Amino acid sequence: MGHGPYQATRESRAEIALEVGDSMQGQGLGTILIDHLAAAAAEAGITVFEAEVMITNHRMRKVFRDTGFRISTSSADGGISIATSSPSRTHAASRGSPVA
Repeated sequence: MGHGPYQATRESRAEIALEVGDSMQGQGLGTILIDHLAAAAAEAGITVFEAEVMITNHRMRKVFRDTGFRISTSSADGGISIATSSPSRTHAASRGSPVA
């Protein structure tokens, strides 16, 4: 299926990584994983997720856009750095995403 850990990098920020099996891609699992991670991260005081995404990985870039969170991007070394404002549980629940 998939998994998505986060690791605190500095105060209120964490790096996020997602992996979704080929057969499960395109079904919203990445977005659900981000919603769950955001809920857990909020409880730990994390307000921003950061990720490095290959510039050619259009699906993953779309996952971040589809979250509805405010994102900022910068590019370097063939990849894109993405920073998202981590939402609250209320935001995820309002979109109908299950939260832990």
